[in-house]
Amino acid sequence: MQMDRNWRQAAARAARALGCAALLGSVPAHAQAQAQPEPQPETAAETAPVLPARIESTPLEPTGPAPAAAAAPGAALVAQGRAVARAFVDGCVLTEGDLTGATDWALSAGFEPRDAQAPEASTLLDGHTGSVFAQPEGGIKLYLVVLTDGGCTVWAEGVSGPAVHQEFQRAMAELGAKGARVSKGTERNIDRGGAWRRQLQLRYRRVGGSQDWGLNVVTTLDAPPGVQALHLARAPAATLPDPDGLPAR
Repeated sequence: MQMDRNWRQAAARAARALGCAALLGSVPAHAQAQAQPEPQPETAAETAPVLPARIESTPLEPTGPAPAAAAAPGAALVAQGRAVARAFVDGCVLTEGDLTGATDWALSAGFEPRDAQAPEASTLLDGHTGSVFAQPEGGIKLYLVVLTDGGCTVWAEGVSGPAVHQEFQRAMAELGAKGARVSKGTERNIDRGGAWRRQLQLRYRRVGGSQDWGLNVVTTLDAPPGVQALHLARAPAATLPDPDGLPAR
């Protein structure tokens, strides 16, 4: 329990520091960890990757050695993973992190508001202004965290990582099929204290929209239930080359 609390606090601090790419701040890449001392969340945030604007046709190779293959999650775990993915897509992505829109969705979906001073809500907000909502039933701990600056996070405990990853990709593919722009950034496996996690970053723009959003999803690689985090934040504007191929003067 203490480890989960520490991981939650580190992830929350990193998420506030760098937005869409920050959840990895407390989970440095395995290859980097072997070459230098483990960074603190604030240091890792400075070196986290930036989402590119184009779609990668194939997944990127993991930065560390691949862990042993895990058994596929059962039907119950898949259903829970689908609930987490849909909460993130419906509550954060489709509302684009808007506090009013996300709040309306959470209340209509049966989530209950939490006192910002309560221990769990205070940890997830990490000193920032926003609202925390919790799903009261379902056998898992599922939180929706919406900040006034547009950041939006779904935090889930007791859920299968592969199921969340699979259902999130399915939901984003559905949005892409409807005309939304979904670009793949980084996908890699990372090792944190012997626990393997997968980081997937996407860049999203709704149909007819002009603002890009960075989606950063960090999930466990093993099928047994664990802690999963999905975060949305404004993405920086994509840099386009000059027509003559030279930088702007």
